[in-house]
Amino acid sequence: MATQAGVVIADPVVRKRYDDKIACIGVDPYKIKSEEWIKEVEEYPLMADGDIFNYLVLETSAHTQKSFKGLQESWGVQLSLQWLGVECWRLQTQATNAVVVVAGKVNHSQQLSNKALSPYIHVEMDGRVKSAHCDCMAGLDESCTHVASLLFYIEACHRLAERVTITGKPTDWAAQPSLQ
Repeated sequence: MATQAGVVIADPVVRKRYDDKIACIGVDPYKIKSEEWIKEVEEYPLMADGDIFNYLVLETSAHTQKSFKGLQESWGVQLSLQWLGVECWRLQTQATNAVVVVAGKVNHSQQLSNKALSPYIHVEMDGRVKSAHCDCMAGLDESCTHVASLLFYIEACHRLAERVTITGKPTDWAAQPSLQ
């Protein structure tokens, strides 16, 4: 019987949908040991605002054939990202570097004392999201705010990694050789 984050899925329709996701990925992300995950930001897939918008608003679920239309998730998460508390890591799947699973921990936005949720996304390294999942009540629909938080977190990691501060590069003010 399929489990989601250690909880048995009793509903056969929901279980089938989750099993289909796992079959596409090749492994259940909830059953992977923490030491198998890669936590370096440079290893995350490239993610741009357009990729996030395409997935949350324009895409249809490969498993339910329903349109996500998650415009509220995409705008709301951008505003609340700084306090949701996202932690992220990635896992290479199959024999290719082109498709990976990115998982994370995202705090509840309204119930801060509850245990953090564990969304994951199945994504190509160029940013195209293939599927997503979260262990919240809306997580099987693949487009909850926790999944959106994970997507925006990955995008922000790349954006901030590209920005080099004055203290992050070699000194420009070192004494010139001709002045010594």
